[in-house]
Amino acid sequence: MAPCSANGARCGACRSSACRSSARRCSLCRRRVLGAIALLGLQPCVEGGLGNHTSAPASALCAGLSVFVYELPAPTFVARGEEQSYDVVDPELPLEEQGTPYSLGIPCTMIGHAHKGRKDHCEVIQHLGMAERQRLGAFDIYMTDQFALGHVVVRYVLNHCRAERWEDADLFLVPVPIFELKFAIQRKSVKPEQSQQYIKSVEEFLQRQPAWQKYGGRDHVVINPLVNEYFEITTPNDYYYQTAAGMGLRRDNPAWAKTLFVSIEAVSERAFSVPYPTFLHPRSDAEVEAWLEHVRSMKKIRHGVLAAGWRRRRMRLLQLCKKRSNLCWHRSLHGDYKDRLMEYLEADFSIQPGGDTPTRRGFFDSLLCGAIPIIFRPFNNDTSDRNSHVAGSAHYAYENVYAKFFEKGWVERFALVAKDENDAMKLIAETSEETIQRLRDNILEVIPSLLYWDFRWQVAEDSPEWRQYGPQNPVARLLHRLKPALDRLHASDM
Repeated sequence: MAPCSANGARCGACRSSACRSSARRCSLCRRRVLGAIALLGLQPCVEGGLGNHTSAPASALCAGLSVFVYELPAPTFVARGEEQSYDVVDPELPLEEQGTPYSLGIPCTMIGHAHKGRKDHCEVIQHLGMAERQRLGAFDIYMTDQFALGHVVVRYVLNHCRAERWEDADLFLVPVPIFELKFAIQRKSVKPEQSQQYIKSVEEFLQRQPAWQKYGGRDHVVINPLVNEYFEITTPNDYYYQTAAGMGLRRDNPAWAKTLFVSIEAVSERAFSVPYPTFLHPRSDAEVEAWLEHVRSMKKIRHGVLAAGWRRRRMRLLQLCKKRSNLCWHRSLHGDYKDRLMEYLEADFSIQPGGDTPTRRGFFDSLLCGAIPIIFRPFNNDTSDRNSHVAGSAHYAYENVYAKFFEKGWVERFALVAKDENDAMKLIAETSEETIQRLRDNILEVIPSLLYWDFRWQVAEDSPEWRQYGPQNPVARLLHRLKPALDRLHASDM
């Protein structure tokens, strides 16, 4: 292995910030990484990646795009102890390091979390952002957080699409720690004014960069793991507006006006929605095919699984589900996640009411398990429409939110739309077997496009193990969707 270079670029082949300050630290990094690799029986670090893993062809996994990932200014409110820390987006760490993990520059101990039962963000970023590992039959599954999109995309790009120099890049990724700032403020480990000052420093940093100056940020992407409504609402007394303003990041800020935000829920022109991260992260075509066969072989029951917590807007639905227990199984979100997935696997349908916003991660969990989601017709600014208590605003309906990722009319290929709660029960009871089979076949076709591959790893360039399903993963699909606009932008310079 090569020693750390003078500019701190490598420790062997490992670009961890934990390797960048001295030969002693380089040796420490090497021992830790080699020890972790030995536990898996893999090959040691070599130039270009871990073992024989080098970047797969950009044309397949990255739409032919090279992506430059900025190293943003460090937050001044973080006193980083490099001897004990590493960041989950360090591109070539295959396993957890020793010490306190950081998430996009912020230690996990500073980041609170909304989910009950989780003390802080440290539990969320086990396995470099995939969270706790469990077994579901023959499969490894992960308790991946629904807000893990930042880790997913940044690590994928660094592993497969990275441009070493900005001059060679087609697209620029700005890894703003949006999730981390929101929950650090909520936990009161970061003050709003500290977050605002940090975002201001990022804006000033970007405006000094030649790549930003060239197109005013139009070829730059920010990953927003939250719903984009936080940054699009313009009503000052709205919770989403106040949260985004507290962080210092607003889409109506001219500094971000031309930048593309990639989110789990967004509808604006300069935004792109991708599916929520879920529980399954394959590493090969064989693993994808094994899961598809598992879903295909399940004996389904004509039931609908309603995995939802209590909310006033859901009260009528929850009561009806309890009354119609021959058709509907209600499960609390505080139960075992693995049990919920098993019920999705065993049921023909799932019932997916809106939550804080119309979309939910359960919709995609359901699809991955072959259960047909039943969603609700959204309301159109009519508060007397009782479906407003179940679905939410038509503006953020599934059809609109994911139209760029799939295509117009995609919902009817994979889901059923209920008029109201009673209609949901009717759909469970009366949908024909022919319709069920048609929808299930469509779902099996789309599952590979919902699977975020194990983003801890680089796939081998010369391996056939990723070629069928790897290019269908959501990040690759996102890059393919962005490419035409980038080509037009770059052609305007010619």
